[in-house]
Formats: sequence, C-alpha cells, structure tokens
Amino acid sequence: MRPLTAHLLTLVAYLAAAQFAQALAPLPGEVAPVWPAAGVGLAALFLLGRRALPTVLAADLGASLLAGVPPTLALALAVSNALALGLGAALARRTLDGRIPFDNTRRMGHFLAIGPLLASLLAGLLGVLTLEQAGSLAMDPAHAVWSWFLADFTGMTVLAPLAVAWRGRLSGLPPMLRRAEGLGLLLCTALATLTVFGLGHEILLRNYPLIFAFIPTMAWATFRADSRTLTLLLTLLFPVCALATHAGLGPFGHLPQPLSLHIMQVFYAVNATTTLVIHALTRERRNSLEALAQSRAALAQAHDELEQRVAERTATLDSALRELRETGEAYSALFENAAEGIYRADASGRFVRVNPALARMLGYASPDDLMAHITDIWRQVFTCDDSRRRLYETLATKGRATDFEMPVRTRSGGDIWVGMSVRPVQDDQGRVLGMDGIVQDITQRKLSQEELERRATRDPLTGAANRHTFERALRRMLAQAGRGGAGLALLFVDLDDFKGINDTHGHLAGDHVLRTVAARIQARLRETDLLARLGGDEFALLLHNVTEAQAADAVARDILRALGEPVEFEGLRLTVGASVGGCLTTGSGPDADMDALLHRADQAMYHAKQQGKNRSHIDAA
Repeated sequence: MRPLTAHLLTLVAYLAAAQFAQALAPLPGEVAPVWPAAGVGLAALFLLGRRALPTVLAADLGASLLAGVPPTLALALAVSNALALGLGAALARRTLDGRIPFDNTRRMGHFLAIGPLLASLLAGLLGVLTLEQAGSLAMDPAHAVWSWFLADFTGMTVLAPLAVAWRGRLSGLPPMLRRAEGLGLLLCTALATLTVFGLGHEILLRNYPLIFAFIPTMAWATFRADSRTLTLLLTLLFPVCALATHAGLGPFGHLPQPLSLHIMQVFYAVNATTTLVIHALTRERRNSLEALAQSRAALAQAHDELEQRVAERTATLDSALRELRETGEAYSALFENAAEGIYRADASGRFVRVNPALARMLGYASPDDLMAHITDIWRQVFTCDDSRRRLYETLATKGRATDFEMPVRTRSGGDIWVGMSVRPVQDDQGRVLGMDGIVQDITQRKLSQEELERRATRDPLTGAANRHTFERALRRMLAQAGRGGAGLALLFVDLDDFKGINDTHGHLAGDHVLRTVAARIQARLRETDLLARLGGDEFALLLHNVTEAQAADAVARDILRALGEPVEFEGLRLTVGASVGGCLTTGSGPDADMDALLHRADQAMYHAKQQGKNRSHIDAA
C-alpha cells in the first residue's frame, strides 16, 4: 500500500471511529464512554512508525473540533494523545522486533502491557491533566482518568492485535475462514452474540447468566482458530457489543449510561486479553509438543537402527569382533555426548554404567559420583511403589517398556518426571543380568499438562470446581445414588450484599471476599463433598450420602455462621452474608433428573432470600 493511501485511510478510519464513539455519548457534546479511535491511532503508528504521527495528530484534532471542543484545548488534547500513542507504539515495535507475539505467551503479555496498557494509561493521565489545567474537567479526576483509560485501552485491545496479525497479509482470507469450520465458528459467534446482546433484560432473563454463552465460541476460537481469524472475530464483536449496550440490550443494557458501556468494556477487555494470552500459550505449547515429538521419534529411530546394526554385526565371530570395535567407539561417543540419560544396571539394582547426562539429571557431579552414592536404584531412584510395580508388569508382559513415564528421586530429595525406555539384558539361557535404559526429563511437560487440566476443571479465582466440573460430578453422584441408594444433598449459596462491597471497595476487595468465602466453605466440607463456583457470587455444594434434611440444614447453618465473621482486607472489616437453599434426592424417580434437581435447589435458595438475609431453606420433599 502506498504511503499516501495509508495516511488517508488512517485519517478516515480515525474520524469514523470518533464519530461512532460520539454517537454513543449519553448527551451531545459529552465525553464518549468508548473510544475505538485510539486503537486506530495505535495501529497506524505501529504499522507506519513515526511518520504516521502527524496524521494521528491531525485526526485527533479534527475529531475534537467536530465534537465542539474549543480549538486551543482541542490542540492540547491532540498533542497529548498523539504523544501517548506514539510512545506506546514505539515501545511495542521495539518489544516485538519483527517477531510474532501469537506464538509466545511472554511476548504476547509484553505486547499488551507495553502497547495498549501503557499508551492508554499515559493518554488518560495527560488528557485529564490537560482538561484540569484548562478548567474543563467536570468530574472527579480519578474517575476521569479511569474512564479515559478504559475507553482507550478497549479500543487499542480491539485493533492493535488485529494490526499485528494482519500486517503485510491483507490479501486473501485466513486458512480457517476458507473451511466449513470457520463458517461454523462465525455462525456460532453470531448466535451467541444475538443471545447475549440481542435480547432485552426482562425479569426472567436476569436470573440467568447469559454471558456464559460466549464461553464455547471463545474457547473454540482460542484453541482452533489462527491468529488472523481470532483477531478479526474479536474486532467484529466489539461494535456489536457497544451498539447493543447503548441501545439498552444485553446483560449491561439495564444499567444507566455511561456505566453500562464502562462495564461492557471491562467485559470485552478481560475477554479479549485473556483469549489472546491463552491463544499464545496454546500455540507455544503446540510448537513445543511438535518439537518434542520429533526429538523422541529421532531418538527411537536411532535406537532401533543401533540394535539392527548390532544384530547384523554379530552374524559371524570375525565380523562381530571387527565391527564391534567400530560400534563400541560410536556407542561410546553417543553414550558420553547424548542429551538423554543412558544407563546400564545389574540384576541387584546397582548402576554398572551411566552417562554424564543422567548424572546431571539426577543432581550428581559426575557418573562416578552417581554410582558411588546409588547402590540400589529400586530403593533410591525408582521410589514410587505404584510406578515401580507397573514397570515390573510391563517388562514381564511385553519384554520391554517404551516411553514409560514415572517420577524418580534426585540427590536433593525431590522428584522429577522422566520418560524412559527400558529393556532387560539377558544371557543365552534367558536369565536376566540387568537392564539398559534411556531417560528423558519431561518434568516441564508434565507440569504444563497438570496446569491445563487444573484450568479446565477449577475456578481460577477461588480454586473451587467450575461449572463444567460441577455438572459432571452431579451426574456421577446421581448415578451412584441411584445404584446404591445413598442420599445426595444439593445446596446453593448466594452471597448477600456482595455487590455493595464491589461498588464501595472495588473488585480487588470483592475478589478477596470470594476467595475467603470459598476457603471457609471448603473447610466445613468432607473430602467426599464438592464445592463449585457457578459464577459471580453464587456457589453450589454436593454433599454425598446425606439422606436427612436436618443434616443438610446443619451444614447450611454452619456455613452461615462461618460467613458471618467479618473478612479482613487492607485494614477493613468487610461483612457479607449469604442465603442457602437446597434439596435432597436418592437418585431415583423424578429426583434422578438433574434439571429438576437444580430447579428445586434454586427455588429453595430464593425461598431463603425471601425470608431475609443469612437464612437457609432445605426442600425435603
């Protein structure tokens, strides 16, 4: 694209985005609660560099004049905004240095923090300071900085990743949008958007968290879509959310202006940044797994080739003696210089030979140091009884173990995870003389797998089970109750006055209260019970083998007493109560239906709320 064309497109796009934002202002002439024009400016400065600074300055000046701002003040605001955007774009360009952030979690985090976050914060501070010096600031400075920052940050989060993903690749559709899966993703996103933001907020709909309709499509896009498709989807989603919220639709539309648009932007910014970071993490892990698979395949191929060569060179005594010398030299070099740990142990469990890589892996200075300290690998290295038993069984049934994963003990007393290929060493009569093994440290891979499993099943804020895990556990416990006749109690816990804590003391205080509430509830449950966070300030409990309403009510009252204690936060004593409702089931008859059981517990909880705060109600029918 020619430079002149690029600058003209920047000017037109900036003014169009500014007019769009002004159209969402509560009253003509007031400050717009959203400002996607900042994203246009940051994207232009990121793609075109410093030469786009005059264009962005002129565009911002024109937008302010069209909004009715006095010329002197409009120029001052344009200069402060252009400087903030220019600094953020320059630092973001230097941070990436031509690299793509979508394949690396750290680069993506640095890009979002140094680009949109820094630029929007600086723009808010400079803009509010300019308005205050001019005597045109009509609200509290701290609130003004927050509103300005939120409007700019959301706009930059919309367009900055799009500019990076589509840089130099404007022609042609992304690979995913050329397939049926891409069209399906767009259709599902459109349906989710219609569900969440295309409906009004009648009393019935307010009782349901419709915002969760975005979770499946966002997860689909995060883990399956390419970077261009993902950023395009996020960009198209923003104006729909903004226009619907301004029109009084969606989960935020019932709030007064401009609060509804501010809350919508917080939702969008959190959703977009989380999606981009997890997308980068997924791409990074996928690349790591592909590299690991290639390395293991090469190692297995080398091992098979080595065995084949040894078998062929032992056909006759003369050729075996001659070629054994050559193979021994090659094996010695491979043994000493291999990145994987290699060892041979005798039948008593003592190392006969180890290479330097295995000594380093287990925390020893040298192979001699390792063999001097380890006299029984079964008791000092392979210390996990279950893994040791499975290794015995595998060797006994298959004759060898390939890619066998197990924990091993290091010199420091800690454990690491290894992937190991083991084969017995036998004499001509088939007696086992020992074993050979190749060991690879897979601790980081195991930790990554465990972290992904934790994120898939746990609520990231409180550590309680998430909704998906709760529903799966409820189905399993209902089936168990139906087979064995054991009782099951389902309790809903809904916090009272929690919104007041968020509004008065901020979301950090609210998050601290939620974590404390979850910890206090968990401390009063048995190991067989389950605590889940369903969303917001609503929790659910599954109490196994509870058949009487008095027992369930005793647990509910114990929880209410625990939650009645004040929560300490930064010198404050925050008080929050709760309403608890629940029901019992034996897992048979009408009670075996999960939806019916959830409805009963929900009705019991609302019955408790109608009685007043800090009340419980158990439906024993």
